[in-house]
Amino acid sequence: YDVANGFLGNGTLDGNEIHHIYTSYDSGDNTITPPNGRHANGVYLFGNAVFSNNYIHDILAPGAPVVFPAAGWNKASGTMLIYNNIIRGGLHLNADGMAEGNNATYHIYNNIIQANNSCILASKKSNSPIKNVYIKNNILITTGTYPNPVSFAQGIDNLDVDRNIYYNHKKTNLVDKKDCVLNFMNKRYNMDSSREAGFNLTSFFSENPILIDYIPSSWSDIAVDSGVDLSSFFTDDRLGVSRPQGNGFDIGPYEFTGDEK
Repeated sequence: YDVANGFLGNGTLDGNEIHHIYTSYDSGDNTITPPNGRHANGVYLFGNAVFSNNYIHDILAPGAPVVFPAAGWNKASGTMLIYNNIIRGGLHLNADGMAEGNNATYHIYNNIIQANNSCILASKKSNSPIKNVYIKNNILITTGTYPNPVSFAQGIDNLDVDRNIYYNHKKTNLVDKKDCVLNFMNKRYNMDSSREAGFNLTSFFSENPILIDYIPSSWSDIAVDSGVDLSSFFTDDRLGVSRPQGNGFDIGPYEFTGDEK
């Protein structure tokens, strides 16, 4: 679709497939740039929003944000809940319009995100920090040559990153000979050093490759019963299966029911 945004707004966006978004125009002088322009976003969210149970892929403008939430837009103190999604690309928190003392908050739970180098990121946009960012129960897959699965150049007052599964296809960004999992304010962390800093206390790497279409198929799967209980936010997976099925929430958008494949 030759549009600037697959979705633009706030409120609730649930159960959709959003794909093949591009624009033929650059920002600025509206010069046509075939075949794809630069200035396209798959989903651009403002203020208060819920983004759940969606599948988003093939946002075709190079470098364009796939999911671009702005809880603090225009000095707002918005809250965004982003869960149970399959995202091919990245989740780029937009800090434009942040103001000192606002309470912009992001809850990012139980998604599977595959991106080039950064699955969840925030570029430096403002000297006013984002208030709260919670990242839990996600499967984060990188395929690029310089993986930073979680990367924040923008300041964040309260950053809580835990109970996530990481898989880097390439071992080409190492911190003390170990995979980078976090880049926060231009400091890189591996799993050990991130734990020392108070992040990823119960996160872990997968020893086996994980793909974007991963669905748990046995009680022994890496994601099963490995998550934190988030029933205060939601109680179903992306197919409507109630959570939890076993001894705890599964990590990722699907909850294993016991039907082994």
